[in-house]
Amino acid sequence: MKTKLTIVVFALLGFMANAQTGNVGVGTSSPTEKLEVNGNYKDSAFSTTWKSQTNGGTYYTSDYIVIYNGTFYKNLTGTNTDATPDADVTNWVNLCPVAPTPEFLHARMNADENVQVNNNIDNLTILASAGNVGTAGFSAGGGTVTLTAGVTYKLTAALNAVHVANMDYVVYSWYNITAGVNIGNRGFFYAVNDPDNISSQPTAVAYITPTVTTTVDLRIISVGGVTTATIDAEYGYITVEAL
Repeated sequence: MKTKLTIVVFALLGFMANAQTGNVGVGTSSPTEKLEVNGNYKDSAFSTTWKSQTNGGTYYTSDYIVIYNGTFYKNLTGTNTDATPDADVTNWVNLCPVAPTPEFLHARMNADENVQVNNNIDNLTILASAGNVGTAGFSAGGGTVTLTAGVTYKLTAALNAVHVANMDYVVYSWYNITAGVNIGNRGFFYAVNDPDNISSQPTAVAYITPTVTTTVDLRIISVGGVTTATIDAEYGYITVEAL
């Protein structure tokens, strides 16, 4: 009698047990695992289906885990709204985030260029790029790079120049066109064929996390002894990397 009653209760609840395999199914009469559930599942800490607040999703607690669009999300606050977990970053965190798409730009000078103080380097050709700062974000004719708001970038550049009479040194730096300020450390060198044999080529490096879409370029800050520097294409390059 007890056995029959148990079978009836299991049947009413949707449980099906296979006496030969020992497998138990919920919503299926032929379970292939020790426990197989055909449908959604919910307990005090996990649910296979996220529900909006107005559609019954009021029971979520802090650290509760749900599956939404095939991805696991953990509740951070014990609060749920009608915004989906992928959009509600205040209350949910993605436990299986997709690796970000690489974003970088590497370009070198394609010809020597005469550049005056406070002007930028624009004779640049892309050697390799990916993501937003690539072809879409780079102005080959203008030498500018457009950066995305909220992303941290490392900007690197190196230059040298052809020595001319009375020329002393050249200083250059990354420049935030949007904010109108120099950024990062300044590069400093004496021309590559300076007769004093004190040629050098340090790099100019800057880190920036723009709060708005921002355009940057590489500029000559000062030139000793003359007003124009002939930047040597053999040594000039820029690199922009999203971190």
